[in-house]
Amino acid sequence: MPNGRPRGGPAWSAETGRATGSLEVGRSADFVVLDVAGVHAGLTPRQTLSNAVFAQTGQRGVRDVWVAGHSRIVNGRHAIDGDAQAAFVAARSQLLAKA
Repeated sequence: MPNGRPRGGPAWSAETGRATGSLEVGRSADFVVLDVAGVHAGLTPRQTLSNAVFAQTGQRGVRDVWVAGHSRIVNGRHAIDGDAQAAFVAARSQLLAKA
């Protein structure tokens, strides 16, 4: 909420200080949901954001991510986590076999 503007209006860019859009049915949106019950428990919203961006806690602080209106991370897990991990292990095994 920049400059004391009421909630419920458009989203605001911290960088430009201008309205950037809004969350509405049928519109595309990118946003991140932080887990305030876990590693961020007891922090203010500003502290939570700073902690999520700058702190390495060894725990997942990001709960959900939406890109262009589509869910990409749910409860800290990316939709292709398993496939990506399997592909990484296979590629690593091939490289190690050649060494």
